[in-house]
Amino acid sequence: MQLNHKLSKRRQQHGWSQEQLAAKMYVSRQTISNWETGRTYPDVTNLLLLSELFDCTLDELVKGDLQEMDKIINRQHLKLWGYVMTIGVLLVPLGLAPAYKYLGMRWGLAVYLLLCATLIIVSIHVDNIKKRAGVETYNDIKRVLNGEPPRHERQSNWVPYLQIFGAIVWTIALLFLSFWFFFKVLP
Repeated sequence: MQLNHKLSKRRQQHGWSQEQLAAKMYVSRQTISNWETGRTYPDVTNLLLLSELFDCTLDELVKGDLQEMDKIINRQHLKLWGYVMTIGVLLVPLGLAPAYKYLGMRWGLAVYLLLCATLIIVSIHVDNIKKRAGVETYNDIKRVLNGEPPRHERQSNWVPYLQIFGAIVWTIALLFLSFWFFFKVLP
């Protein structure tokens, strides 16, 4: 059973209206309505308060929902697209030199741009899967339930910039090695 159905069922078992539960939790009636219709998901603090009010454990309240989220995310699907992205990241810089050498300037550039476009489309697809599944929220909830701090507290503001810088350096290095190999090692 999903969390929104559990919330509605437990609230009704206690004989509370949405307004009464909202008053006990110091949130609006609309917030309770959004939780019960599945439009939004309560944060960890509110989940803890709900478990206290409903006199149940957090696991009883959320466990089935986490299993449902696991099914929605479908890790194998994300893993497959992750591998496609990894291969693409390696092929794009490594593919430029041989395409240029064996196909000439025009066709070599066309193949290179095709690889780049494919990689961009795959990365957009993976990002859309993550957004639809709410992966960040799911991971944060799962981390908190496992006694770990949420991911957004551990990551500094400069980490994404460092990752972008690393990707640029890696791409330049692979381009250099690719051109060196195909123009110096292979005559």
